[in-house]
Amino acid sequence: MIRVAIVEDDAAAAEELSALVGRYGKERGTDLEVRTYRDGLTFLAVAAGKCDIVFMDIEMPDLDGMETAKKLRATDDKVCIAFVTNMSGYAIRGYDVDAMGFMVKPVNYFALSVLMDKAVRKCDRLRGREILVGAEGDMRRLTPDDIYYIEVMDHFLVYHTRAGDIRVYGQLGKVANALRDKGFFRCHKSFVVNLAYVTGIKRGYADVGGNKVPLSRGSRGRMVAEVARFLGGR
Repeated sequence: MIRVAIVEDDAAAAEELSALVGRYGKERGTDLEVRTYRDGLTFLAVAAGKCDIVFMDIEMPDLDGMETAKKLRATDDKVCIAFVTNMSGYAIRGYDVDAMGFMVKPVNYFALSVLMDKAVRKCDRLRGREILVGAEGDMRRLTPDDIYYIEVMDHFLVYHTRAGDIRVYGQLGKVANALRDKGFFRCHKSFVVNLAYVTGIKRGYADVGGNKVPLSRGSRGRMVAEVARFLGGR
């Protein structure tokens, strides 16, 4: 299931675009869930971090589409964003939020299908690699490349990522098992590391993304073997 959001304050335009996306799904045999939102603030409050593809109208009241996209991109760097606008002059600003493209109203099916093909391919690449992390009542979407290591701290799990730390409730054992086939290794009762970021293994600790992560007694040899196996399989 690929989740598609349409953020459009014009009800008729939203219905038309939803119909085109539905037609694409039927013709391509792609399982799509399409939801519409009348303004950027509602979309951010309800659906940010829970969509795979977003079609964003630019000219909306209160919070325009470009500012909505910037706020979305601050917490979700995986979602595919496409803008829908009456004015093609906005296109250059799309680089600020890594937009996959623009469509000028009225949207035609060919333009939509080209963008959907591109977005669906990206979604397919992420499927199987995506890691969903519940953070403070919300959901964050990460890939293994985003995470340096995970540790237990004050009864929380702390994901140390390229974008900063994320604190969530959870059990490290379950996380370690879920991430084992994604290149992670539990080196200590309180730490799971991403083998891709291990740059050195010393007595008692490993260098992981510029940080010293402790090793439990007896885990050093196993970690050396795991790193070698990981690098050999890349």
